Amino acid sequence: MSDRDLGYAVIAFLVIFISVPALYLAFHFLAPSHYRLVVFENINALNFLKKQDQVRLRGVEAGQVLDVFLKDGKTCVRI
Repeated sequence: MSDRDLGYAVIAFLVIFISVPALYLAFHFLAPSHYRLVVFENINALNFLKKQDQVRLRGVEAGQVLDVFLKDGKTCVRI
């Protein structure tokens, strides 16, 4: 093995060694940390709601709709 091949192997190892933990930490710390469950009494009010719709609170983007489901006869929305 020449010195050039050894250098490329070391660089490839370092890139993998650094990128795997960096990607794990990025996905772990940049993921949304709070999910909200909103319960609606009237089902007819949610005919416009779809998954991945943006949710705004006082003009600021608060997240997106993750799931719409029924629970105990009430409509629940996970944001």
